Amino acid sequence: MPPFATYNLSKRYPGARQYALRGVDLDIPKAKCTVFWPPRPPPPLRAGKTTTIRLLMDFIRPTAGEAYILGCETVSRVDGDQNHRRLFCPARLRCMAK
Repeated sequence: MPPFATYNLSKRYPGARQYALRGVDLDIPKAKCTVFWPPRPPPPLRAGKTTTIRLLMDFIRPTAGEAYILGCETVSRVDGDQNHRRLFCPARLRCMAK
C-alpha cells in the first residue's frame, strides 16, 4: 500500500444538495513530491482540495470510502487508537518579518 491512499472517498455535508467530494481514488507513491491541484470547476462549485485534506487528517468523517496514511486508516477508531502521525500545513501561511 502506498504511503497515502484513498479509495472511493466521498463527503456530503448534512443538508447539502451536492457532494463536496465524490469517489476520489489516490495512490501517492513513496518518495514522490506530489502537488494536489485538481481542475478548477465553474463557480459556484469547488474542487474538493480542502475537503480531501481534512478527510485525510481525520478532521471530518467521510460519507463513504476509505483513506490511509502509512497503511493506517485515517478514520478514528472507537477505541481511540491513532497510531499515525499527522502533518498539516494550513492554506494560508503568514510570515512575520522584523
